[in-house]
Amino acid sequence: MEFQKVSIHKNPFIGLYFKASERYLLSPRTMDQAIVENFCKTLQVEPISVLINQSNLMGVFAAMNSNGCILPEFSEMPEEKALKEKGLNIMKIKHYSPGNNILCNDKAVLINPHIHKTTCKEIGDTLGVEVLQYQIAKTNPIGLVNFVTNTGLLANNNAKQEEVAKFKGFFKVKNAGNATANLGSHVGISIVANSKGAMVGDLTSGIEMQKIYEILSNE
Repeated sequence: MEFQKVSIHKNPFIGLYFKASERYLLSPRTMDQAIVENFCKTLQVEPISVLINQSNLMGVFAAMNSNGCILPEFSEMPEEKALKEKGLNIMKIKHYSPGNNILCNDKAVLINPHIHKTTCKEIGDTLGVEVLQYQIAKTNPIGLVNFVTNTGLLANNNAKQEEVAKFKGFFKVKNAGNATANLGSHVGISIVANSKGAMVGDLTSGIEMQKIYEILSNE
């Protein structure tokens, strides 16, 4: 499993621009092709290059797993069509930033409690997974401050061990623990990863990188 430290035009918060699943990398259409190819090679995925309502912030505006993708209400036909052509289920929600408020892998989805319960059920159906509304460490933007793949859960540093253990079971992952990246920053905006590889913001310290590797590695 390959791990790389990278930045995007000197910005280490790479999770703002990309969203990865086991099959695809959602990437901005305006991104340098060499950067996209490097991400795809490490994560062993196929790119889907779009803009969401002309924005390049894929990580903010999309939540995705192998079955589907959740987009904001203001997303447009081109990005929806590109995702549907890859066989993904699509759902649009009124909430402005699905990527910040939805945390999912191929087993489960955790959703900000402020999102309506009916919408949450539809999100679960779209992604094909079990649903729970909860605040990890009483923090609403759970996708911003936590990160999960099919192999590991990186919980924010304020999460208690009981919470970490609970959500390790909920997401059915091998490893879980508290972690930061980019010298103490939130993991959700600093990492793009799946069970095959990980791209991590290049300000991430050696100690942070070791913890991330221990939790996300499938070895």
